[in-house]
Amino acid sequence: MDELEVSSPNFNVERMTDGDLVEEHNVCCPVCDTDYEVETVNGLWGITANIDGNDINIDLEPDYDDYEDYLLSYEPANNVVGAFEKSETELLDLLTNSNATPTSVLNRMIYSQLIATMEAYLSDKILMLSTEHDAIKRRLIEKADFIRDKTLKVTDLLLDPEKAEKTFKLGLQKLLYHDLERVEKLYNVALAEPFWPANPDVKIELEKAVLIRHDCVHRNGADITGRIHSFDESVIGTLAKHITDLVEHIEDKAECSIQKIKMAATAQTLSAQN
Repeated sequence: MDELEVSSPNFNVERMTDGDLVEEHNVCCPVCDTDYEVETVNGLWGITANIDGNDINIDLEPDYDDYEDYLLSYEPANNVVGAFEKSETELLDLLTNSNATPTSVLNRMIYSQLIATMEAYLSDKILMLSTEHDAIKRRLIEKADFIRDKTLKVTDLLLDPEKAEKTFKLGLQKLLYHDLERVEKLYNVALAEPFWPANPDVKIELEKAVLIRHDCVHRNGADITGRIHSFDESVIGTLAKHITDLVEHIEDKAECSIQKIKMAATAQTLSAQN
């Protein structure tokens, strides 16, 4: 056994695999004096190691400071909807131009990635809303479960006056945005408006899609019975439409919520002047 120091991956890349950091380490066996060359790969998915192409077991003591620094410095796109639409269009274009079979890895990937674009939108939108509107941030602080049970020592706040703000931002970004039940509660609190569109199919089908995506990621595209999921253009197109319906609904409700906040602020100002 030996201890190795592994450098951090690059968190600023667009594709997760582009951030992988590959390093070579020389390890000498203390018993037989044999020298080994160990390759480590540290990426956003975690750390792996191998000797001559053979995986080896490793015990990890990860340092999360770099990742938390990345989350604290992260700013959502100025046009959250535009970023979502661009990603969705590129995925659907890839589907149209590929002529891949419904059970292909490519179609499975496109299906899964569409849900990832939904997650990215939901995460960026709530972060942007809470950053730009104090009333929305206050609602989340007072009622949302991700921050409600957090405790900070007075000494921590005195040493770092921004500690509370950092705790809020980290908590918001570390949520799993494919957990739609929890995300629904989060948005209901933030906007004081319904998260789901009136069409019940959107909720039903997206909740199903998240479970299917889990099979794609963790079971190589098969359900618990071993049946392989199939994703033809109709299935993927329907998923994209439901996601778009949700995004458009949230944009509409966010605008309604912001207008109510502005009206309330104006009314309060007029009352104070009188």
